Amino acid sequence: VMQFSALTVLSSANVIAVGAFGATPSSARWDGSQWRVIPTPPVNNSGFLSAISGRDGSIWAVGDQGFPDPTDLIFTWTR
Repeated sequence: VMQFSALTVLSSANVIAVGAFGATPSSARWDGSQWRVIPTPPVNNSGFLSAISGRDGSIWAVGDQGFPDPTDLIFTWTR
């Protein structure tokens, strides 16, 4: 089960959520009727996305990856 940690609402039919699925960073989009997974790039070790911001066409999400010494994780989606 994906655990959401943050979301951004672009419209009632466009909500992007980020978090983790187990120890893997994950994201999903609400299209007004259902959630769909948005593929994220693979990471070297465990990680999660903890914050998201943006506008339609340009979304940024940040978090951490790696254990025990985490490094920054930054994803962006554009149209």
